[in-house]
Order: sequence, then C-alpha cells, then structure tokens
Amino acid sequence: MKRSLPSILEPHLARWRALQTRERVAVVIAVVVLGGFLSYDFLWAPMAHELHELRVAVPRDRARLATMRSQALEIQRLRATGGVAHLGSGAAILATLEQSAADYGLKQSLAQLEPDGSSGARLVIRGVAFNTLVTWLRALQLHNGVRVRNAAIEAKSSPGIVDARLELRGPGT
Repeated sequence: MKRSLPSILEPHLARWRALQTRERVAVVIAVVVLGGFLSYDFLWAPMAHELHELRVAVPRDRARLATMRSQALEIQRLRATGGVAHLGSGAAILATLEQSAADYGLKQSLAQLEPDGSSGARLVIRGVAFNTLVTWLRALQLHNGVRVRNAAIEAKSSPGIVDARLELRGPGT
C-alpha cells in the first residue's frame, strides 16, 4: 500500500503545529544554521580548496609548458644542424676538450691531453670527482658529439675521487 506525500508528512506537521512560537523560531534558526554549515562543508570548502590548487598548479604548468616549448625549438634546431656542433680536426677537438674541461673545473686535473688521429684525443685526468667527470663526458657528447671510445677509471682512497685514462672520438668517427 502506497502512502501519499501529505499522509507521510501529516505526523510531522502535527508535531510542528504543537510547538510554541518560540520553539518554532528556534527550530527554523537551527535548520538555517545547519543548512549553512552543510552548504559550506559540501559546496564552498571543496570549491575553495580546488581554486587554491589551481592557483598553484596553473603557473607551475605554464612554466613547464614554456620550458617544453623552448626545448622543442632547441630540438628542431639540433635536428636541422645534425644534432651536434661538428669538430673538424684534431686541433679542434683538443681546443674543445680544453675549453670544456675549464668550464667544468677539470683543467687543473688534466695531466695529459694529446691528439689521437684526425678527430680523436687521449687524455689522463687525475684526482677528479667521479660525478663531475661523468657530467662533463655527458655534456661533451650532447653538445659536441664527442663520445668515449675507451675508458679506464681507477678509484682513489678518497671517496668519489678517481683517476681516468680516456680515449675520446669526435662526431662522425
């Protein structure tokens, strides 16, 4: 048996009518306050939190986008030039290695630097931080196309310090 809406509300309406005016005002105020709290908790607070998150995320994402766009332009430029700065002769690779070693603070550690063929070099580096050496070699490969053909790395007694004998080749060899 299905009850109609007025018959469902009838006991509640009777109870409402039985309340005094002062009690009715208190109930209305309680309902309004409770409605305000629930509206804030379920509507306003989540929106304010999401707005704050967006205010933080959008500038961060814009900065990432700008970085990606500049990297995309750099990739296009590198693809157009073949990806690396070309080194023509043995003298050019020696000059590049010397300049790059100075840029990475390795110049004082270079014990020996000599040409090896037309576009190669052999070098000995003493007492250098391993992480610095690897970072330098990676930069040489990325920016100049210089790659390691042979390497002998020996750990020293100080943690992270090594001696290295390297045979490097320029691009195209």
